[in-house]
Amino acid sequence: MTYMHEKWMKLALLQAFRSKGFTGKNPNVGCVLVKDNKLLNYSRTSCNGRPHAEENLINSISKKEILRDSSIYLTLEPCAHLNENNYSCTDLILKSGIANVYISCIDPDPRTSGKSVEI
Repeated sequence: MTYMHEKWMKLALLQAFRSKGFTGKNPNVGCVLVKDNKLLNYSRTSCNGRPHAEENLINSISKKEILRDSSIYLTLEPCAHLNENNYSCTDLILKSGIANVYISCIDPDPRTSGKSVEI
């Protein structure tokens, strides 16, 4: 199973790399959505930093029931602070039904740092 985790995280890192230099003040983040070891979709942070990679990924899935019991691989801990729409990426993930969240590193931003992991 470790091989599969590594495979999906490498794909998430590739997505993050593809947005490097285009995300403004926000970090370039990549994410991958997997269910039953099959790739459902992938995404990255939008130009100028909004929407975040997680929001792009969740919004790209038209049949939301597919999200239930899936796994998301993220290159950075999802934000826990509220944005201008009054939600965070952590909120979006929880509401979506995604069962497993794998992150490559904790967000150094004090508004999030470790909070999503606790949630």
